[in-house]
Amino acid sequence: YGTILFAFALLLYFNTIPNRYAIDDNIVVLNPVVEKGIKAIPEIFSTRYQITEKYNYGYRPLGKASFAIEHSLFGKNPHISHLINILLYGFTAFVLFITLRLLLANYGAPFIFTITAIFIAHPIHTEAVASLKNREELLCLLGGVGCLYFFTRAILERRYSFFLYGLLAFLAAVLSKQNAAVFFLIIPLTLY
Repeated sequence: YGTILFAFALLLYFNTIPNRYAIDDNIVVLNPVVEKGIKAIPEIFSTRYQITEKYNYGYRPLGKASFAIEHSLFGKNPHISHLINILLYGFTAFVLFITLRLLLANYGAPFIFTITAIFIAHPIHTEAVASLKNREELLCLLGGVGCLYFFTRAILERRYSFFLYGLLAFLAAVLSKQNAAVFFLIIPLTLY
């Protein structure tokens, strides 16, 4: 089921691959720091996301770092960027499905598959997947759901090494976007 959901997410947004850069993408993708490539990663992790006359965002280095790595490997290529966003969304679908299987084990895989498919197909996610600037949203959700998965496994299986993986996933989510802090409340409530 997880693989089918991954493929479903790819199929839903495959049509975005031919897209070019959009208006907001210059904030992150076409940023002079990001265009330095991998060598800019220390600078990306030691500065704020964006400060200009129009924008003053907080600390969100993970998305910018992913674009810097991408720039080093592929140059300015919006099609690769869109493909990476789609792959991230597909992987998020997979992780969401296996997390819900842990949490809703009594409901069976077809029910959980349906819930996840509806979530993946919901049009509210279109901007997050289709807009390159919003890669931070994808990374944030992936990290948050991954954290929930690892913490749930740690509790259910009493394998406390999973807490470390969960903390790393949470760190990745917070380094993507600060609104991942909501998982700090969601996870204990879910486990309760």
